[in-house]
Amino acid sequence: IKARVALKPDVDLGGYTNIRMEEEKVQISDQKVEDVVNRLQRDIAPWEPVKRMVQLDDLVNLDVQASIGDQQVLNSPGVDYIPQPGSQTPIPGFAEALVGVQSGETKEFTLTVPDDQATTDSTSKTYTFTATVNEVKEKKLPPLDDEFAKSVSEGKEVDSLPALKEHIHQQLTQEEQKAADR
Repeated sequence: IKARVALKPDVDLGGYTNIRMEEEKVQISDQKVEDVVNRLQRDIAPWEPVKRMVQLDDLVNLDVQASIGDQQVLNSPGVDYIPQPGSQTPIPGFAEALVGVQSGETKEFTLTVPDDQATTDSTSKTYTFTATVNEVKEKKLPPLDDEFAKSVSEGKEVDSLPALKEHIHQQLTQEEQKAADR
């Protein structure tokens, strides 16, 4: 009788215990910390009414109607809208068309949906918009000072702007180190 039996192979792993990987040191730039501080500043800034024309990144309350030919397709009073550069909402060019309109003014303009963004029911349609600006608000950025640092510190023992920046630097370093260790 002949039989074949599988045997465990002899494996030589060599000196694998001597292999060492150098730990990646994470560098957080001052600019990255400043970006976080500036984002926090924008996030907590209140919207305040202003008496001027609409600018990009304002908060605009408006009444807006849209029609295609004689058919009205939109009638929305009291809409809050933030015109942002290059915005595609509701269609490209809408945000830019509002720039320069004074509070209380009405502006009529036409925009065509680009073919690459058209849906089946809006293919190459030209919309006529009538927008009445009811109110314009802008962000009132708080000063970057110790009071600001205390207000955004989320219960941490942060009592000054330099301490907040150091805390943010430490958090970013920990996050980056965690990502590098994966």
